[in-house]
Amino acid sequence: IVLVIDGYDALMVASPDMIVDSFLTVFNRTGYQILVAAERKPGFRGSDMPEQVNAWKYLNSGCFIGFASAFRTLFTTVPRPPNLLPKRYSTDQDWFIDVFLNTSGLGGIFGLDARCEIFQVTCHVRPVVAHPR
Repeated sequence: IVLVIDGYDALMVASPDMIVDSFLTVFNRTGYQILVAAERKPGFRGSDMPEQVNAWKYLNSGCFIGFASAFRTLFTTVPRPPNLLPKRYSTDQDWFIDVFLNTSGLGGIFGLDARCEIFQVTCHVRPVVAHPR
């Protein structure tokens, strides 16, 4: 299992074993072999995202987890990430959104953590509460 976080707007608040167990629970329920963080407000290409029943419905490519074999499939089936592509993609998030919207060729292995079972993205969350030190 591979876990990637960018650390900009996500915190790790569980042990590695708990994170793996949570991922396997989601995988067993949904079949998603790659799970990507979701955020509450559309930070990028929000109008492209499909309707969701959960409030956390916009893809945030700063955090993702999945089976190494699924990432191998992902990176050998779809065009390479942005730094290797023409200017069609402005960011990695743009590329991930395209992959998310076009996963039928991947057998639906790619999903959002819309219930925040593994990731809790804090970007665009208000109010910000300051805790005394």
